[in-house]
Amino acid sequence: MAPRGDEDLTLDNLKMVISRESQTEPPQYYMVCWPNKQETKITNFPHPYPQLKDLTKEIIRYERADGVQLTATLYTPPAYDSARDGPLPMLMWAYPREFKSKDNASQMRGSPFAFAGIGSTSPLLWLSRG
Repeated sequence: MAPRGDEDLTLDNLKMVISRESQTEPPQYYMVCWPNKQETKITNFPHPYPQLKDLTKEIIRYERADGVQLTATLYTPPAYDSARDGPLPMLMWAYPREFKSKDNASQMRGSPFAFAGIGSTSPLLWLSRG
């Protein structure tokens, strides 16, 4: 945030709004003030999908038959145990023809640490069905 009036911007009067999230916590906003980097939480958004609060998200790397290295995001339901619960149905979406080179196709998108948001076409809707 810019200082008031004609004051110069320095580390002694710098203020920033940042966003922080994790796999299990939705994004929250914080005001950070320098020079001591004091953080003040300015939002307290509840988890938008409480039934998915404990889902597991994992980035998997695998090789396609033609040698292209690919990544996928594996989501499993809360409290899922493969030994106890057995195999689950799988929904997979692949887009191998959209890239012009193997290097571009093998790029990783997303982060294993980002909050799992649900959109209108998200496969995560199936996890919420139990």
